Amino acid sequence: MELLMFILVRHMPHLSTKMSDSPTHISNRTQLPEESARLVAATVAILSDLPTLCSPAGCMTILPTVLFLITQVLKETAVKSMGSQVPPPVTAALQGLKNIVTLPMAMNEEIHKQWTNLIRSTLASILEYSQPEASKPVLDEVSMLTAIALFLWSASTEIIGVQSLQNGCMSRFKTALNSSDPWVSFSYVTENP
Repeated sequence: MELLMFILVRHMPHLSTKMSDSPTHISNRTQLPEESARLVAATVAILSDLPTLCSPAGCMTILPTVLFLITQVLKETAVKSMGSQVPPPVTAALQGLKNIVTLPMAMNEEIHKQWTNLIRSTLASILEYSQPEASKPVLDEVSMLTAIALFLWSASTEIIGVQSLQNGCMSRFKTALNSSDPWVSFSYVTENP
């Protein structure tokens, strides 16, 4: 886990809490060079598999960090690009989230409540990150909508049945439907037949 964190911070220094707590820190979403993007994507894929290698108690020990890192990678690499290409780290983060949300270990009675709360918190974080801001116009709304849709399709009703999460999801999709960006509107329609 330490090596994976080192790789991520090496290629995305703003993931370091020391740097993000600095008053001079400004997060700028830029695309990673191709080699770095592939390395970050591979790191995220490995991170998302770590919980399957642990006991239920071990899983709950590492899961908050794993989810934090995956959502941060998604947040920082989901940037609009020419040709609407999805960067490899975004694809890996989406797949990693799906792997974790659908973990069979989640049905273990010892960890079920804690796991459910972590997954809800992750969805809430993604809803927060996906809010359009005038100061950050480069956010790839399609990738964020895909992440939200992934939770809606893959998570149990126990997880997404919370009113505040449902309202947040509906708000994001309503915003997408009314978007002036045809790519965002089109993705909304294709993800919600």
